[in-house]
Amino acid sequence: MGDFDTVRELENELRKLKLELKRLEKEKRIVKKKYKVYSEATPLFLKELPKLRDYQLEALNSWLGRRKGIIVLPPGTGKTIIGLHTIRNLGRNSLIVVPTVELLRQWLRELRKYFNNVGCFYGENKDIGVITVTTYASLIRHKGLLLYFDLVIFDEIHHLAAPKYSEVLEKLDGKAVLGLTSTPEREDNRHTLILSRIPVVYRRHFKDLRSWLSEVEVVPVRVKLDEEEKKALKKIERKIRYVSGLLYSFSEEDEDYRDIIRVLMNLSTIKRIFLSEVKSKIEKAVKLAEKHFSERVLIFTESIKSCELIARKLREESINAQPYHSFHKPLLRLWGRDFNVLVAVRCLDEGLDVPACKIGVLVSSSKSMRQLTQRLGRLLRPYQNTKAVLYALYATLDEWRTVTRLKALAFER
Repeated sequence: MGDFDTVRELENELRKLKLELKRLEKEKRIVKKKYKVYSEATPLFLKELPKLRDYQLEALNSWLGRRKGIIVLPPGTGKTIIGLHTIRNLGRNSLIVVPTVELLRQWLRELRKYFNNVGCFYGENKDIGVITVTTYASLIRHKGLLLYFDLVIFDEIHHLAAPKYSEVLEKLDGKAVLGLTSTPEREDNRHTLILSRIPVVYRRHFKDLRSWLSEVEVVPVRVKLDEEEKKALKKIERKIRYVSGLLYSFSEEDEDYRDIIRVLMNLSTIKRIFLSEVKSKIEKAVKLAEKHFSERVLIFTESIKSCELIARKLREESINAQPYHSFHKPLLRLWGRDFNVLVAVRCLDEGLDVPACKIGVLVSSSKSMRQLTQRLGRLLRPYQNTKAVLYALYATLDEWRTVTRLKALAFER
């Protein structure tokens, strides 16, 4: 009877797989009928790709040995060019999946320098080329898109572990899959879902690439809160401690547990934003930018209010500064030419290529290793053969711990 049950279970599983294949094929026909599809042609190469650096070639060869894996490299070390060489080496229909529209545009610009027949599957643009760029959100709405491609590249692959995207992991059997990221680990530990199916095949840290990256000195700068700010911060921290204590009453599987985690995350964000808006930090950030007024300066903060306030105070001191809290490509091109100080919220934290910079000011930050890595990576690029400096402002013990993590990352370099 046991054997019979096993056979019956296998038959049921096979039936489910056939139904899923039919459903995907139907979706593929719908997509093909509704949108322009050019992916049947052979990729056309417009010109040769730039030569890979030694570590990039190592990474590519490590991936080619398995054709399914994740390459982990620090920001600014050329993960995109590895992706382009992967497409060139395989010569197959290729889909690139990205988390944001800004990254989608960035990939399209790079691809169209070297390849013909590049499609964009997003918003009103639904062209499926031999090489196509889409977003995670678009892919989850049009999973039949996967059927057109033999190679799938996930840029910032840690996003794939999000609950709304992770079902894509089950649709990748038989495909070559390349994941690119600087930090695959997630604070919610859902990265294990990805790593169980797509392993890390190559990983290098800042310290492994010393000869390719500029040196960065992290300079801690202490500031003080006034009495009113201290009271406000204590109130926020009391709420965090109270909500944290509620976690012990539930298991991780309970819906209430997940609700409490969401409340905690919101409270942590409120605390981080509050600390980015304290008076002494605003004043210190302005003074540090004034000190380096003739150089390109990047100021990281956590709220639009503090971003706008710092930029305005600098302009009042006759220093041309621009706030940057939503994607604005022309503004980045003008940075260092029409103005020197760029004050950014989180829109520069992931993936985007930004001009080289050697002076940074960290007004406030999360404890996330991903964010710290991305922000440090904005300065870890050769720039006039000089050492970069990152001023890290702190007003609390928690912020000091974040600064020490940042110093450890820079020391690893």
